[in-house]
Amino acid sequence: MAARLKEKQTEADGSSAAALIAGLEKKSEKQTRQRRKPALVPTAILPDAIYDEDQATLATGVSYETRYRHVREGKLRVRRCGSRRFYFGADLTRWLRGESPDSAEGGESNGQN
Repeated sequence: MAARLKEKQTEADGSSAAALIAGLEKKSEKQTRQRRKPALVPTAILPDAIYDEDQATLATGVSYETRYRHVREGKLRVRRCGSRRFYFGADLTRWLRGESPDSAEGGESNGQN
């Protein structure tokens, strides 16, 4: 009787181990899918629009750190309102094309407004 119980327990342990491994594999696949960055959807940058940090990231596909570095280097113009930063669509487009900011339009190219 003890041998029969041991066999059933071993069978149950084997199937539960297989179920456990299968569950871990599913979790691993799910975590891998969640870690992937979402594909960028092509977005038209409107020249008259004003973009905040999050919107600028989505519109350009460029991280905050990269944009901030270019602002410090004077390659991208930013406007500030308190502690918030805003970008004009025309400035983002100009920056993405590699053109220098046009200082004739007003505003500071180094973001010190």
